[in-house]
Amino acid sequence: MRRLLLVLGLALVFTGCGSKPKLGANDLKTCQDRMKAIFNALEMYSADHSGYPDSLAALLEKKPNSEKAYLDELPKDPAGSDFSYSKTEDGFLLKAAGDYTEVGAEAGFPQLNQDGFLALKPSDFPTPE
Repeated sequence: MRRLLLVLGLALVFTGCGSKPKLGANDLKTCQDRMKAIFNALEMYSADHSGYPDSLAALLEKKPNSEKAYLDELPKDPAGSDFSYSKTEDGFLLKAAGDYTEVGAEAGFPQLNQDGFLALKPSDFPTPE
């Protein structure tokens, strides 16, 4: 019995059970596309409501004078997690949940702001003059 448990344990270790999947270039492209879709929905919401919503869940509500929502469902990061959204003084910041450091992004990136700038690292955002 102990031998069987040892073999099963080693098999799990070698197959990477429970390890975080590595996200590659295709995942980064998918992530960026999904962030842009959320950005577009946020812009439509802002135009209709004179400001950005408190949470992304508001994008699932029906548009004024319409039977359609801004988004049918909230896209997920290719890592399988929800995007992080926060309102800021100037607008909003949308962050990916996955680890894209293998493809050149810094930890906690990509991020997208209200100006449509998609950044892989802090220095990608333009600095105010």
